Formats: sequence, C-alpha cells, structure tokens
Amino acid sequence: MHYQILPYPLKESMFEHLSRQNFDKIIKGIEKNISKRSRFVIRPSYSLAVGVVANKIYNNLTTSFFLVFYTRNINVFAQRSIWFFILILVAVTLLMIAIFGNWFRSAVLHPVKVLSDTMKKNTQEPDKLEKINLNYGGVLGDMVNSFNQMEEALERYSNYLLEYKIATENIENGVFWLDENFKIIMYNKSFLKIFNEKEEIKGKSFLDYVHLTEEDKNKIKSGYLSLKNYEYAKGNLIKHLNINFRLVKEKGKRVIVGGITDITPITLEKEAREKLEMELIKTNKLAEIGRRVEGIVHNMNSPLNSIIGYAQLMKKEIGENEDLEKILKSGKLIAHYIKTLQQKIKNDNVSMYRLIDVNKLLKDELELFKNNLFFKHHVKTITSFEKKLPKINAVYGDVSMCITNIINNALDAMKNSEEKILRISTSTTKDNFIKITIQDTGCGIEKKDLPHIFEPYYSTKSYPQGSGYGLGLAIARYIVDKYKGKILVKSEVNKGTDFTILFPVGK
Repeated sequence: MHYQILPYPLKESMFEHLSRQNFDKIIKGIEKNISKRSRFVIRPSYSLAVGVVANKIYNNLTTSFFLVFYTRNINVFAQRSIWFFILILVAVTLLMIAIFGNWFRSAVLHPVKVLSDTMKKNTQEPDKLEKINLNYGGVLGDMVNSFNQMEEALERYSNYLLEYKIATENIENGVFWLDENFKIIMYNKSFLKIFNEKEEIKGKSFLDYVHLTEEDKNKIKSGYLSLKNYEYAKGNLIKHLNINFRLVKEKGKRVIVGGITDITPITLEKEAREKLEMELIKTNKLAEIGRRVEGIVHNMNSPLNSIIGYAQLMKKEIGENEDLEKILKSGKLIAHYIKTLQQKIKNDNVSMYRLIDVNKLLKDELELFKNNLFFKHHVKTITSFEKKLPKINAVYGDVSMCITNIINNALDAMKNSEEKILRISTSTTKDNFIKITIQDTGCGIEKKDLPHIFEPYYSTKSYPQGSGYGLGLAIARYIVDKYKGKILVKSEVNKGTDFTILFPVGK
C-alpha cells in the first residue's frame, strides 16, 4: 500500500505504475463521484483499490487529491473459496457415490446378479427350472415377475416336450424330420431300430435308407406321399415298411416330417397264408385234374387200342385202303396225345427237384394246347427257342403250371382281337438266367391294373367273357418267387401284353 498527493486535474504521467485501463477507470470514478462527495473509494480491478480524498476550496473547487493505493486480496480469497467449494463438492460427490453405489449394488446389481445366476443355472439344467423368490418394486419387480412368468411358460412347454418325447420314444412306429434336401434332422429310437442302426445318424441322407424316384420327391415337395409295402433290404435283412411323408412349414422354412410302420410280420403272415392257399389250390387242382385225366386216359386207351387193332387186321385182309389209313392215322394221333398227356401227368405228379429242359417243356405244353379249339384254329404261334439252352432246377409241375397259366391268359386276351398271334421265345441272360418271353396281341392291360394283376382274386376279365377267379397270375408269381426268379410284364391297351419269366440256371 502506498499514497500520493496529486494536483488536479490528474494526468496519466502521474501514474506510471498503473496500466492505462486502471488509469481510465480511476479518472472515470473520480469524475463520477467528485461532485457528490469529497471522500470515496474506487476499485479499478479485483487486485487494486484507490482511496480518494479531494481538497476543495471556495465554491467547491477541487485543487488536489490525496490518493491511497492498496492491494486487494479478493482474488486470492476467491481462488481459495473456489478450491474450498470444489473440495467440499468433491467430498459430497464421493459420499453420494458411495451411498448411491451401496444402494445400487443392493437394490439393482444384486437382483440382476441373482437373475443372471438363475438364468445360467436354468441354461445348464433346463430340466430343473427355478424361479426368483424375491420381492422388488418398480421396474426390477416387473423384470422379476416377467422372468418368473417366462419360467412358468418354459416349464409348461418343457413338460409338453417331455410328454411328447416319452410318447414318440416309446411307440413302435418310426418318426423322422428331414430338411428339403432329405437330410435327417430328428428321429426317435424306433426309427433306428427299424433300420437296424445303433449309432447317431443325424445329418445323414434319408435316401441312404429309402430310395425315392424323382416323381416321389416331387410328390413330397408338393405336400404328401405314402409308400405302401416298401421293401427295405440291407444285407440279409429284408423288411416291409409303410412310409408317409408330409411337407410342413416351420419358422419360415419348409421341412419334411413323417412316420414309418414296420409291417414285416403282417406281410410275412400274409405271404405265408397266400403261399399255403396257393399250395392248397395247386394241390387240389392238380389232384382233381390228375384223377379225371387218369380216368379219361384209362377209359380211352382200351377202345383206342381196339380200333387200331381191328383197323390193322382189316388192312391185312383187304390190303391198302384210303379210309383205313385215315382211321389208323387218327388213332395213332390220338394215341400220341394220350401218351403226351400221360407223360405230363407223370411229370406233374413228381414233386421232386430235377433239371428241366425248358424248350422241351414249352413244346409239350404247346402240343397239349392243340386240344384247345380256339388255339388250334384261330391263333398263330411263332416260336424262337435258343439252341443248347441250359436247364433249370425245379419241380416240373411248377414250371408247367406257371407257363400254362400265362398262355391261358394270353388266349383269353386275344378272344376278340383281329390279329391273334402268340410269340414264345427262350434265351440266356448275361446274369445267368433262363429268359422265357410270352407275347400276345390281345386287349392289353390298363396302367391302373398293372400293379395288381399278381394279387390273388384280382381279375381284369369281365363275365361272361372272362373266366376264372384271378388266381392264374398269382400262382405264376408265387412259383417264380419260389425259385428266386423274376416275372416282368409290359402291356399296351389294344396292342398286347409281354410277359417275361426269368428262372436261374440250374446246378
């Protein structure tokens, strides 16, 4: 602090220690207060204060000033006050943070941690869902309530899935779920059992187990397909299955679901029953035919021998005679037919496996068919037999009946045809089978009937035109299957039918 006595008016040169800004403020302060009072204080800045005493004479005329300059400590005070305030504010803030943190941890973080731990535990053990048994208000309370409600919904859904799993895992039918590319997504235990699988097959192709044609795949992708009596073979394992496919939409994706029923026991029982039925029919039929033919042959032999004997005696007495020659020729022809018939009866009555010359068998059968007036007078027969054809190992009566039944069907089919041609041929295939082809120019078989023609009692013949009970082809099929052969058929309506029979070459 210092003081000065200065004349009036004041000049800037008198205040060399002051800045121009402070000088201007002092002059303005003096001019503002000089007319009102003689003593006053001017504060040109935060750090400087000036005390002014004006010396006045007559008529308040100011002649000089007594100025006292002193340094103001308000800035230091202000700085110290600010720091003190800041320190107090920081302390209060830290205290509030500590208090709020403790409240936040107990009121928010702890419930969130409980919620998180419970969710983790439920994730690890979804079969043991737990609820949060704590009461909270506000948003946390809503979260906990929502979580508990979600747990209840999941528990109900889990119980439903468990019931569904128990049901699907314990049914005998196989259940499967496939993607659009027929990759296996899900299956039950019965599915593995049906296909005799013991390892995980998820991700494998369903087509590795069930062969589907392009037509089958298109039907599935269109919505539905049912395969009846599908034969599944793997090594020595052969099963008959009913398989259903259905296309469904799941979460915007298309998936294929279905079921498999193993009908092998039912099919085997049915086949055994049909085989027994066929055997009974065949045995009864053969026995009846045999008895009747045997009686007829016996009754015909004596008169025939007498006719031939008397004709020969007359020939010796009267010499050559055209009428006697006709009688002898006809008698010998009848004797040939009787001999052929006796041979057939003999062969049919032998139920023992033996090597059979198929060409000779076919010739004998055609010879006997000449007794059929329709065959003899209206049907043109064309044969083509492979020379040195290998023999087959079978029961003669079985093969004979198979051929006879198919030829009879061909004759029935040609009854009303303009062209009546029967073609029969034999050959050997590369895979060591004897191939017998029987072709007719009959009425043909419609496509809808083709899959059923080998079923017992299924007949495409209409009465009174047709005859029989639909057993001929069923018996033929049974006989061919018995010898591990094949029977194939192709037909065109109003053009004719081709039957191909394959018997394995005999050993």
